[in-house]
Amino acid sequence: MMAKMTVNKAKWVDKVEVFKKWGRSEEHMLVAFKKHPHCMMNSREKIDAVFSFWVEVLGYSSLEIVKYPVIFQMSLPKRIVPRSLVLRFLDKEGLRKKGASYGSPLLRTENVFLKKFVYGFEKHSSQLLKIYEKSMNQGNTTE
Repeated sequence: MMAKMTVNKAKWVDKVEVFKKWGRSEEHMLVAFKKHPHCMMNSREKIDAVFSFWVEVLGYSSLEIVKYPVIFQMSLPKRIVPRSLVLRFLDKEGLRKKGASYGSPLLRTENVFLKKFVYGFEKHSSQLLKIYEKSMNQGNTTE
């Protein structure tokens, strides 16, 4: 409730509009808020940037973020981008199950993520590590 109280009405409406811009309803936003109230404490720009990367760059459904609204709290250049690029590579190579979640791998600790999604694919681990480290070092995506 504190998150709702700290976001003034005009900013709240702005953030709802961002959700709508990306094909989500006010009800979706409320579901996300109930799961992780702090997601609405992010700036309108941060919420929009996360949706933009998720939908336009990766081609993922914006509904996945509603399922895992904690993603809005994560660093775009240091967590979302590197991990998502690893997942995209695995998808292109046919190494992930069809319909596997894109959100849950972002929730794992770095060590667990690397062990499962980078080193867990021995044949591709050096390439996956390069993708991961290169995107971490570029930091070219706004937060």
